[in-house]
Amino acid sequence: GGVGGGEAGRELGRRDGISAQLFKASGTALAGEVQVAEVTKDSQVQASVDMDNLGRFVIVWRSFDVVVQNGVNVTVATVRGRRFAANGSPISSEFQINTTPIASPSTTDSFQAPDIDVDPSSGNWVVIWGNTNKFYARKYDSNGVPTTPEIQLQGAAATNFPFGTGRVALESSGAFTM
Repeated sequence: GGVGGGEAGRELGRRDGISAQLFKASGTALAGEVQVAEVTKDSQVQASVDMDNLGRFVIVWRSFDVVVQNGVNVTVATVRGRRFAANGSPISSEFQINTTPIASPSTTDSFQAPDIDVDPSSGNWVVIWGNTNKFYARKYDSNGVPTTPEIQLQGAAATNFPFGTGRVALESSGAFTM
């Protein structure tokens, strides 16, 4: 089986929300859509999903919230996530992955879409995201408990990726490649 995810705004005529749907290996839907994002105040986009061998899956996305700071509307970008059981029922509430929200006076700031990779056997996972030529990562165990703080990645690969191209692969040892 598998999970299909998308921005509800593109699918349902709204700009807000992230939804998912479970599918059999044949492509037949197992159930209806599941609402992923619990907070849909402003804009949620660019979802990424991965699954372990038991069918449990994690969806991560980029969320924009408009807040007023010193009388100016400022867009604060966060990376959010939510965990689900193999049957599609949520096993966590929505949570924030990046510990430092990224504030910008416009939504055109170079905020990279998040990517996730789940180790199929252990269920441990890693998320990467970026902002203006900097990439970050955070690792979690299979229960959704962070095992690292937010890590700023170093090296040429972490600073020279074209916009929107960051991808991650997690090894069973916990090492990951971007």
